[in-house]
Amino acid sequence: MKLIPKFKFFAKAADGEMRMISAESMDLKNGFFYYSYHDYTVEGDYGVYGDTIDFENCVAMLQSTGWFDRNGKEVYESDIVKIHSGKHSGKLLLVEFNHGICEPVCYYTSDSFEVVGNIYENPELLEKVG
Repeated sequence: MKLIPKFKFFAKAADGEMRMISAESMDLKNGFFYYSYHDYTVEGDYGVYGDTIDFENCVAMLQSTGWFDRNGKEVYESDIVKIHSGKHSGKLLLVEFNHGICEPVCYYTSDSFEVVGNIYENPELLEKVG
């Protein structure tokens, strides 16, 4: 299986809200991400728009693990997952890369964990990780 790197970042989106945004492409030479979004601030507007953001205006650049949780949600580093099986059932764990290996999701089947948040949008969950 060929893993194509995918990233997301935490920044102020074009609608003015701070949120986790998936990068569609990166321009390393000029230092920006390209992303698309729905403009939910305009009533009845269901269009998809594109925008860019400078690397300096982003809080984080998080890499996809290539895994999906039990609900089909893609898992990124710095996500917090809840384990649903085995001796760690009910525990919250922080997804991290350790020497190129994504922990802890690499030790579980995708139907045994779910993403419940991330350290940027849900910092209160960090207190419960363990």
